Amino acid sequence: GEFETVAEQVANDPKIKAAVLISGKPGSFIAGANIKMIEKLGASSYEAVHEVGLKGQQCMDELEAMQQKKPWVAAIDGPCLGGGLEMALCCAHRVASTSSKTVLGLPEVMLGLLPGAGGTQRLPKLIGAAK
Repeated sequence: GEFETVAEQVANDPKIKAAVLISGKPGSFIAGANIKMIEKLGASSYEAVHEVGLKGQQCMDELEAMQQKKPWVAAIDGPCLGGGLEMALCCAHRVASTSSKTVLGLPEVMLGLLPGAGGTQRLPKLIGAAK
């Protein structure tokens, strides 16, 4: 897809020293997964659910690994939720606008779901564990 093409260009072009990850949708970074899509996926076979989860984890791991060569900055404006926050956590740096619409979170936990793409590991590593 488009993200993979751009990520490959960033990785392979020596003129590019860093990348800024922004949303193409004004006022929203990435609001996470569609709950109806998750419900539909839940009705699928174990293999289908496993494949989707594994693909998400692999994509996030690849983005995180890219930080070793060239830093990415997540430029957050608007909701940064669920998988959006997990993606931002993979970046070397994060900056957020002061918009009242800018919120960061993992709302899936309110539905009894765990962040599935590494957020349970990356978030405490970044902000520390509560004491």
